[in-house]
This record gives sequence, structure tokens and C-alpha cells, in this order.
Amino acid sequence: MLAATPYSAYNRIGRMEFTTEVGKPRNPPRAHAIRSRIQIFIARRWFLAALLIALVTGATSASRLGFLIEWRWLRDGVLVAVMFLMAFPLEARSVWKTLCRPLPALVAIGVNLGIIPLMAWLVAPMLGESLGFGLIAAAATPCTLASASVWTRRAGGNDAISLVVTVVTNAACFIVTPAWLWLATGRVVGGNAVSFGSLGQKLAVLAVLPMLVAQAMRGVPRCAAWANRNKGPLGFAAQWGVLTMVLLGAIQMGRSLASQPESAFASRLAATVVAVVGIHVIAFGIGFAAGSRLGFVREDTTAVAFAGSQKTLMIGLQVSIELGASIIPMVAYHVGQLLIDTLFADRIRHHVRSAAEGPATSSAPIGIPRADRGQSP
Repeated sequence: MLAATPYSAYNRIGRMEFTTEVGKPRNPPRAHAIRSRIQIFIARRWFLAALLIALVTGATSASRLGFLIEWRWLRDGVLVAVMFLMAFPLEARSVWKTLCRPLPALVAIGVNLGIIPLMAWLVAPMLGESLGFGLIAAAATPCTLASASVWTRRAGGNDAISLVVTVVTNAACFIVTPAWLWLATGRVVGGNAVSFGSLGQKLAVLAVLPMLVAQAMRGVPRCAAWANRNKGPLGFAAQWGVLTMVLLGAIQMGRSLASQPESAFASRLAATVVAVVGIHVIAFGIGFAAGSRLGFVREDTTAVAFAGSQKTLMIGLQVSIELGASIIPMVAYHVGQLLIDTLFADRIRHHVRSAAEGPATSSAPIGIPRADRGQSP
């Protein structure tokens, strides 16, 4: 009998449990708990670690890996594949429902494609040519395809609005992104003219078309069901594509760094990190304040803040590499939004739960009205 064997272990539903007597499990050994925590940490942070490894490897091995930059088909193919993989699991049906009340989405789009590029335009001259143009390229890219909705949902917001912002900004990137670059860079980057038509055509074919194909395939019920079941593997494959683009961009960046003094670059690098973090936080605050001032419900205000301030890494990398600009601003913006928005999402969720569990007279922060405990108003 199990009860007659103290501290005996048995397997239940594929999980090892340790018991002192029937029905009273005790805590697993300390080593097992530590190993579990390490596994969880790796599962959540592996992409950031791999991002750093790809960045350092490309920058320090530019002379040996430089031939990869000459393979344009590799860069273009990776972009097409990643855009398809990220768009295939998206359920865009909620877009039509949100369009019946479009103001929150329009505010977020205005922040994302209007205010952020304008802030970058003002800051870029302080960072030097390569980093400055890289900052403008990062700011002119559309909203991220996945994380905006994920963080909005995590904070208890309306992820349908985030999805609308994602679809609209990415669909318009072949017009808006070249337009901002053409205006903000003085039409010349690194001695090369910025062609509005050429860059727009490339983004239309390499970024927008794969998204349209992916959504068209979702019109087939079996394809849509398969994509819904395999969101994890599709996202995992897309992340490896992003890492490939980071590596290619870092190789190009390593070539340009060879001719720059280390001390000057270090100071500009620090200024770049401060600039991208500041722009993201300010954009988030503008979106949240605008939603509150316009009387949006808390869920919509949260969506405006997240979707309005986030940028997609893949298109930003492609544009930066295409222009010969540094990818550091785009990578720094992406890493910053992952870390900062996690804190923001958890903070908002904590406030919402506190308001829901607190007394009826408790006051909630601006833009986060007191919850009504699930009752109808």
C-alpha cells in the first residue's frame, strides 16, 4: 500500500509527485524546484538571449560572415517567410467588428505612424548618421504583429483594437514607411538616394503580400484550423527568422563600426538606448492619456497605449539593412518594449484587480475606472 511507504514517489498524469501519505503531497525536493524555475526562465527569456548572441556574433565576425550580406535573396526570403508565419495565425474577423467604433484604433494608428516618427525625427540628429537614420527607420515601421495583442490581453485590454492597428499599419507600411524616410532623412542616406517608389514596392511585395496570402489561406477552414492549432510552432519558426535578420544586420553594422572611434560610438550608443526607451514610454503615455481624455473605456484605452507605442522588428530590420543604417535602434526598441510593456501590463492588471476586489468607494488610477464586480451597470 502507498500509505505504508513513507516518502514514496509515484507518477500521476505524467508528473512526479512526492507524498507522505495518501492524499497529502509534500513539496518536491529543492533541487527539483530550482530546476523548474530555471526551465521556466529559459522558456520565457531564450529569445532575448539569442537576440544578444546574434547581435554580438554578427558584429564581431563581420569579416568572416560578410558574404551573407551579399545574398539579397536570403534577406528577402526570410522577410517573406516571417511575415507569412506571423500573419497566418491572426484571426482578422474581429477587425470588422471594431471598425463599427473606429476612434480608439484611429488614435493608436495616429500615435504609431505619426507621433513616434515625429519624435524620432527630432532626436535623430543628436545620434550621428548611422544611428540617427536607424532610429528613424525604427520609428517609421508599423505596429508589431503579435506582441501588441498579447500585451493588451495580458493587461485586460481590448485586443481586437490592437489587431486592427496591427493590420492597418502593416498594410499601409509600403506607403507610410517610405514617406517618413524620404522626408526625415533629407532624401539621402549614406550618400544614396532614398527612392520612395522602390522602397514602397519592395515592402508591398515582401511584407504586405505575404500577409494577404496568409489571410486568404485562412479562408479555407482546414487551413485556419491548422494555423490555430499550431500557433506555437509557427511563432517559434518566425522567431528564428527574426534572429537570422538580426544576424545579417549585425554583420552590416560590424563593417561600419570598424571605421568609427570606440569612445564616440559608446556615447552615441548610450544616447540611442535612452532615446528609444524614452520615445516608447512617451508614446505609451500619450496613447493612455488620449484614451482617458476622449472617454474611452479602460479596455480600449489600454489597447491604444500598447498598440500605439509598439513597433515590429522584422520590417524595421529590413528597412535599416536596405538603407545601410544601424540596426541597433530597432533592436533596442524591440527589447525595450518587451521588457517595459511587461511591467506596464502587470501594473495595469494589478490596478484592475485591486479595484475589483476593493471597496466600492475606492478610487482607481486615471484611465482605469473601478470595476463593477461583474454586475451590469
